[in-house]
Amino acid sequence: MTKILKFIFVLITFLFKSIILTNGETEFICFNDIDCRRKYCRPPLIGMCLKHLCRCVLDKAFKW
Repeated sequence: MTKILKFIFVLITFLFKSIILTNGETEFICFNDIDCRRKYCRPPLIGMCLKHLCRCVLDKAFKW
């Protein structure tokens, strides 16, 4: 029973630290731009796949 509680404690601690260290931002693995639709980017930024990670980049069609 104590091993289960210790495992849960370590798991919660690891997850909490990983959220704090990444500032709440997660890295999505992608293979093309369609995979990045689920990443929220504020306008005029759009989600694009760069080096197999989703990044928010400036939309080329956007005009000030």
